[in-house]
Amino acid sequence: MVDFARINRERKQSNLPNATALALNASVKEEKPTHPVGVSVLLTDSQGRVLLAKRKNNSGAGLLSTPGGRLEKTETIEQCAAREFEEETGAQLGPVKIIAWKEHFRYGNHYIMFYAHATTYTGWLRNCIPDKSEEWEYFDRFLLTETNCTEPQDVLALLPRPTNHHAGCVCIYCVAPA
Repeated sequence: MVDFARINRERKQSNLPNATALALNASVKEEKPTHPVGVSVLLTDSQGRVLLAKRKNNSGAGLLSTPGGRLEKTETIEQCAAREFEEETGAQLGPVKIIAWKEHFRYGNHYIMFYAHATTYTGWLRNCIPDKSEEWEYFDRFLLTETNCTEPQDVLALLPRPTNHHAGCVCIYCVAPA
């Protein structure tokens, strides 16, 4: 919070001309809190499985999570998705489609998260952040819950139906009409 009383006292003590004092007062900015914006990359394979890794750090420790992170000032959401994916997996992300956004209050933070869906990448998937997560693996999205995954169920439900969930599968997702 800006202490105007202090600024006025300093102005009076400095004997500066009014224009200079006003310019000094104008240069003092009050810091306003901002809420981080993040991007989560939901990469799915032909079976509808989602690429995830078990997190080791404080936000979501022990839970499965997608590649992703905070949006930088000069980036679009799509650019952030591509950068974060490459930073965490070492591979280059194919085209993405923003499928959802949510406001979150979790892990002691308040933030806005955009969810980007992709089905292709180039290169080799590897764990480029071993201090923050375990190896990347594909997981059946229909087995993910809020107790084992950081991604919200309503966002996972927006992913396209798999073309071949399992060979000979008769689950409601594979036999139900589209």
